[in-house]
Amino acid sequence: MNYLHYYMEDAKEGLKANIKAVVATIMLLTISLCATGAMILIKASADQTITILQSQVKLKVYLSADVDTQKVNRILQKASWVKETTIETKEESLRQLKPFFKGKEYLFEAFQQRTFPDAILIEVRDSNEMTVIVNEVKKIQGVEDVIYPQSFAQFVMKLNHYVNIYGTLLLLVCFGVCLLTIHMAIHLSLYQRQKEIRVKLLLGAKESHVRGQFLFEGGLIGLVAGILACLLVYVMYICVFYPLITNYSYLVTLSMSSVNWLLAGLIIGGTLLGFLGSYLATKKLITHE
Repeated sequence: MNYLHYYMEDAKEGLKANIKAVVATIMLLTISLCATGAMILIKASADQTITILQSQVKLKVYLSADVDTQKVNRILQKASWVKETTIETKEESLRQLKPFFKGKEYLFEAFQQRTFPDAILIEVRDSNEMTVIVNEVKKIQGVEDVIYPQSFAQFVMKLNHYVNIYGTLLLLVCFGVCLLTIHMAIHLSLYQRQKEIRVKLLLGAKESHVRGQFLFEGGLIGLVAGILACLLVYVMYICVFYPLITNYSYLVTLSMSSVNWLLAGLIIGGTLLGFLGSYLATKKLITHE
């Protein structure tokens, strides 16, 4: 307990003496931790969305205007991979689209005048065979286009892949800069307090105890940055992700327990970065030599 009180008092004096560098370090580390938190939230949401889309067993087939919809429907019903089919007429499709034109009925009126083909909604037996099934459906005469969830899932996966690669590289650069900034802040504090450190060592203080003061100082910087990042990421979750989850729960899911683990990880990660930067800074400078 005495050591903790001693470290806290010493850290307070050290941080006050080097306040500008400390504030800059906290801000930079907070930005990096926020970026990390945002990327993890985006990735978790994207992974869940991909899983949901890939599990879907329905696809929509749009037909040419001059094709007999009932005839194509009978052909599809005979296929072994079809579980159920439903014909969706132009009127039914327009009725489903009408809510999207609320307040702009004039646009809906113009939209109604366009040629709108019939569609057939197909529920397949195995979603894992969706790509093969789509290729088979496209071979049927009169089929104009096929819309299925897995096509969007593939787009999300591709986008997620690039985000992972370039986002990871960016975060590594950010963390490297943060580590260097913490290292430089503690280094500056060490040079400013060289006489004090020498006196303590000459009076018999252990190197580990003196180094502990600076490790505590770095850890405190990381802890403050972690808490700030935690608050900002939580605000981001409430303002951006929570509305998406509430309004599009069928497509976007993210459990609160996962968010809590992420927030805790940001605080722990920031603290560990602070300790690591301080350790690297004090590794060679605090010796009896």
